[in-house]
Amino acid sequence: MLSNSTSTAEQRDLARAIVICSEAVPLLMERYAAEAERLADAEDDPARRAELHEIARICHRVPWLPPETFTEALQALWTTHMLVMSAESYPGPGVSPGRIDQYLRPYYRLTWIPAD
Repeated sequence: MLSNSTSTAEQRDLARAIVICSEAVPLLMERYAAEAERLADAEDDPARRAELHEIARICHRVPWLPPETFTEALQALWTTHMLVMSAESYPGPGVSPGRIDQYLRPYYRLTWIPAD
């Protein structure tokens, strides 16, 4: 649509805005990952350092790439929800994430529930 000669200026502007917003998501998460790595490098407690490295690893993946673990799925959900809320001029009425138990269950089962 960006180069379609039959589209209106408004349609082209909307298409450009959609591209900008979708490209911003991995950039935002890379910033979070970099901050987690910076904090990990300065951390003396080995458990906290490992936790920060795990946060950085997750932020490198989601929500841009499909989650593979419950923690990644939860981070993808939270990040996406916060991006939607910011677009809604949070704190506004908001958008419910719905039945998260339904779509997070497969990830939860992979992580904490032994296979049947």
